[in-house]
Amino acid sequence: MLKSLYIIIISLLLLTNSLYSIDENKIPSSLIEWKDWVLDDIKDRECPIDYQTGKSQCSWFRDIAVDLTNQKLDFNMSVTLYRDKTKVTLPSAHLTWVEDVTVNGKKAIVLDLNSKATLILDKGTHTITGSIPWRENLKYLQLPHAIALVNLYKNGKKVSTSVDQNARLWLDKTSSVKTEKGTLSVSIYRKVIDGHPLRMKSYLHFSVSGKMRSV
Repeated sequence: MLKSLYIIIISLLLLTNSLYSIDENKIPSSLIEWKDWVLDDIKDRECPIDYQTGKSQCSWFRDIAVDLTNQKLDFNMSVTLYRDKTKVTLPSAHLTWVEDVTVNGKKAIVLDLNSKATLILDKGTHTITGSIPWRENLKYLQLPHAIALVNLYKNGKKVSTSVDQNARLWLDKTSSVKTEKGTLSVSIYRKVIDGHPLRMKSYLHFSVSGKMRSV
């Protein structure tokens, strides 16, 4: 009995390191009921890894469209989350608060966390909309960092965008900083997963700077 207990404990320790790369169907039946307990403290286990930093990236901003009118700024953005109860920072403007925020078409509760408009969302892909009242001296819109694609419209007409390294979308090109030189680099990482059959996962990391363009 004691020997069996030792075997189970050792197996659980090994299981903690291997659950990232095996299917649940491959976990021994004697250990499957322990899976949630073993992984309880590993909150980011389903989040992709940023291979440059080695850290889990649990939120991925896909794109945002900003429409500037004479009265307000409307935004529509998409984000994919890999963990429940994830904080999502909304676009912001100096001394102005977001209004009429919806998530997947439903009215959302916006929290003030460290003076930033923030949503708490569960994992999945979400479409977020909202608006910010327009002020005459409003020069830029602060975007969430690491957003993939930015489209700017003025009264429904698409115009060129200028986003600096601090994720600020400049609304007046005369106020923007110098456009960064356009660069593109691609890194490929491969992970070989032992088993039968042998499997391999490939990860592509793109580093892009400069104006928006097709690649």
